[in-house]
Amino acid sequence: MHHTIDITRPGGPDVLAPVDIIAGGYVARNYAAAAMNGAHRAYRQDRADDPGGARSLMRSSELFGQTPPHNSFCAALSRLKRCLYLHERKPTGSGKSQPFFTVPNLFKEMIMSKLAGKVAVVTGASKGIGAAIAKALAAEGASVVVNYASSKAGADAVVAAITAANGKAVAVGGDVSKAADAQGIVNAAIETFGRLDVLVNNSGIYEFSPIEEITEEHFHKQFNTNVLGVLLTTQAAVGHLGEGASIINVSSVVSRITPPASAVYSGTKGAVDAITGVLARELGPRKIRVNSINPGVVVTEGTHSAGIIGSDFDELMLSQTPLGRLGQPDDIASIAVFLASDDARWMTGEHLVASGGMR
Repeated sequence: MHHTIDITRPGGPDVLAPVDIIAGGYVARNYAAAAMNGAHRAYRQDRADDPGGARSLMRSSELFGQTPPHNSFCAALSRLKRCLYLHERKPTGSGKSQPFFTVPNLFKEMIMSKLAGKVAVVTGASKGIGAAIAKALAAEGASVVVNYASSKAGADAVVAAITAANGKAVAVGGDVSKAADAQGIVNAAIETFGRLDVLVNNSGIYEFSPIEEITEEHFHKQFNTNVLGVLLTTQAAVGHLGEGASIINVSSVVSRITPPASAVYSGTKGAVDAITGVLARELGPRKIRVNSINPGVVVTEGTHSAGIIGSDFDELMLSQTPLGRLGQPDDIASIAVFLASDDARWMTGEHLVASGGMR
């Protein structure tokens, strides 16, 4: 439903009810309400300054400076603009008027600020899925701590990419399987950005061995990073997370498909799934959400170096994937943005499988 409010009516309220502008499934409730509220207050001030004045609404072509693109989002925005009273502020000392708001700023407000003002920590973010998640969170307005265990150069490259796009980020080294390092990663977020809203537990390693070749070292290496690391980093972060915060654990589809020679790795991801469920219940009363993303095979530096891409296992997984392709880091990053944002405000304890349909 599209609601239009007559903001020129006399004696109208100072604050208008939320408005839904629906276009192709996109609901801009708060943004529309904020725009209308601001326009209405400005209109009342204008009428007080110039009771006899009446400016006409700008045509959509004037709003965009050209004929607006013909798609559902722009059509809805045009309808929104036509119902707003666009005005100019009082003349400045130079005699020129300043616009109350501009179309580019409104676009940025509406579609580029899902995480504005939020601070995120992404572990294992120097490459692959972690790097993509860090960049995606920053693109939506979050300030990001880019954690790395060994590749400082990789983390610095991620930070450079974020800052080049006018984002905020800092690289912080640390081994999540060590309590002091995990605490140091979180402390860096608080010291640098003053708060913490989103934790992405992405650090992980994988090695595949048949049961005859599993060793204690093979076991502890994976469980220490993949499981203990999740617990220690979450433990360090939880005291700083407030209502509405989001914890995102990067698990894997292997916890469901249990491929051969992955007893230890699949065991670590099964543990992560269980931890996700437990912490969702434990932290739910504090309004902290905990969810996991369970990717299928994703093309990364890690899957290349491990010999997975191009292997028989790769071909087997691809043959069982209905969408007919392997994943890309950005396929996972967009899900992380969703879980970090208020769009997922009523989701906790969920395991979102992103595998192209492979089960």
